[in-house]
Parts: sequence; C-alpha cells; structure tokens
Amino acid sequence: MKTYCNEAYEDLKNTLQATENEGLNSLQYTEKAFRLCRQSLLTMRERLLNHTFADTLEEIHFFKTIKPRFAAEMIYYEERFWLEFKNPGTPKESCEARLQQILDYFQERRELFGYYRLGMSHHDQAYFTRGANGNDLPPGPDTVIDPQFATRHSYTFARFMAYEKLVIFLKAQLNEKEMTESEMPVLHWTGMKVHLVELTYALHASGCVGNGHTPIREIIEGLGRLFNIEMKEFYRTFKEIRIRKGSRTRFIDMLQESLENYLEKGDE
Repeated sequence: MKTYCNEAYEDLKNTLQATENEGLNSLQYTEKAFRLCRQSLLTMRERLLNHTFADTLEEIHFFKTIKPRFAAEMIYYEERFWLEFKNPGTPKESCEARLQQILDYFQERRELFGYYRLGMSHHDQAYFTRGANGNDLPPGPDTVIDPQFATRHSYTFARFMAYEKLVIFLKAQLNEKEMTESEMPVLHWTGMKVHLVELTYALHASGCVGNGHTPIREIIEGLGRLFNIEMKEFYRTFKEIRIRKGSRTRFIDMLQESLENYLEKGDE
C-alpha cells in the first residue's frame, strides 16, 4: 500500500504540473487541480477498502502521513479557488483576512498543532486508527464522517498541511501587492522570451521561490511585471525547450559561462 500511495502521489504532482502548463487562468487551474486531487483521493479510498493493514503501525502511518498529503493538496486548491472566486484579483484585504483566519485556526488548535509540528507520536493510536476510543464521539468541525477512510485527526492533519502551504501563498501575494509600481525598479528584459521561460522553470525546479510551492505561472507573471515584458503561452515555449536537440538548458549554460568569465576578469 505504501509503495502504491507514493507512486500515486508522484503521479498526482506530475499531473498538476502538466495542468499548470496548459495555459489556463488561475481560476480554471485551481478548479481543475481540485478535481484531480479529489479523484486521486477517491481512487485511494476504493483501494483501501480492499486492503488489510499488516499492523497498527501501518494503519497509523497511512492516516497520519500518507492520506493527509493527498487531502492537503485537495484542500489547498479548494481554498485558492474560493479565495479568488469570491475576491477576483485576490485584493490585499482578502489575503490579510484569510491569513488571519488561518493563524486563528492554528491558535485554536495549538495543542494538536504542536503535536503535528513537533512530530510527536504518543497519541498516534488514538488519533490515527479507525477503531480507537473517541472516534465514536459527536463529530467536531474538522471531522469527516467516513469511518472507513478517516480517523479522529487524519483530516485535521491534512488541513494543517494545506494551511501551511496556503500561508506561503498568501504571504507571497501580500509581498507582491506591497511593492507598488512606483516602488518597483524600471527594468527591461532585453533577452529572448524563451530565456526568461527557461529561467522561470529553473527557479521553480530549484525550490528557491516559495520553497518550491509557488506555481510556475505566478513566478513567470512576477518576472514579467518586474522586467516589463508580457509573457503569454509560456507553456508552449516550455514544450519547445523540452524537445530541443543538444543542451536543453542553453540560457542557464550561457549564464554560467558569463558569470565564470566575469569572475575571472574580477580576479585579474
């Protein structure tokens, strides 16, 4: 089960990446991403119904770590969809309000959130097994009533994961909005557009922007505003980069060579 779930998660992430390159607007993308995540979770549920855990430790690992990863992706894209659907353009006030709500959520559940953040395990059997005492209590606000596919806190852990990712997204949005046009330096991209696309994907792949969680679309839109260049159909350009003959990282190679030459001149 663990091997299947790991492969399914990688497939999901790859599918989400491919969807991001389809040229959809942000609302279309988050809606489609949500549906993909939900379907992946439903497929996993069907598989679990025909699976018997080898022992309690396997069950705990599934409901504490594996399932929450999938559910967190679904929650994250659901949150982003409704944030923009209700507040087109995600104005600063909306980002600030949702960020505060998330921080309040963490504070209200600070003991459990601490258990999650510190990687504690002494209550795992009660929190992450389906037959544990307390699972038959009246459902709380984070409870999903599905006794075959949920435990006392499996969904809460998924929400913790999703909200941590959403906090990064909201803070990035706020930082971007705080940099007004008058504050931004006047820069002009004089290279080819394909070079900027190559740089964007390199930054995303390296995890240097938002720890790798910032969508490629947002990175390239931000660079486009910074360098006063309109970036349309970048996903088509990326496809062309992927099928290049010879080096597929020509611009990155050129950057390395240029920097090496610059450093050598500085050493003279």
